[in-house]
Amino acid sequence: MLSSSLKQTYEAMFLVDSAEATANWSDITDAVNTVMERAEAEVISLRKWDERRLTYEVAGRKRGTYILCYFKSAPSVISGIERDVQLNESLLRVLILRADHITEESMQSPTPAMAKESAERKAAEETQRKAEEQAQRKAEAAAEKSDKEQNQNADETATAVAEKTTGLDTDESIPHEPVSEETQAGNKIADAPIATEEPVAEENDAEENKAQ
Repeated sequence: MLSSSLKQTYEAMFLVDSAEATANWSDITDAVNTVMERAEAEVISLRKWDERRLTYEVAGRKRGTYILCYFKSAPSVISGIERDVQLNESLLRVLILRADHITEESMQSPTPAMAKESAERKAAEETQRKAEEQAQRKAEAAAEKSDKEQNQNADETATAVAEKTTGLDTDESIPHEPVSEETQAGNKIADAPIATEEPVAEENDAEENKAQ
């Protein structure tokens, strides 16, 4: 194995079929890693770069997915990597360039595909958040409407009970039985003044004075 001091940094852009990349992404990355391992290359970064429409058809494909790979290897193995790509059915093309001027920080920067996925994820999260807020508002409105209806029913019930109770307290709502003549006569006797004994005594004294 060559020492790291003899290896150079390279940038490789692999082209693969978009449909196959979507269906079997792990198989695609395995194919790239296999080519790198055969060349005893040290992979620094391997990520999806972007999915685009091809300027012209490649192996009958109109759209392709690009895979960006940074690696270190001896210059002598580059031709072997290109040959292995030509023999691999999953890998359509590869373009390898020197990348000694690129820092590792730049190698780890987001790719267009990553930026697109991040934007789509944020859009989906925002859509979900708005849907949850709308559902919450609907639930709160329904609960408020239900409370109002319950309060209204309770008020109507209380009003009906109050009206019924007030009606029972009036004389008009209470039936009276007719008073018989005997009862009326008894009431007159009970209401008549009762004579006291003192006037009787005064009359007796007056009679005794006449007799004398």
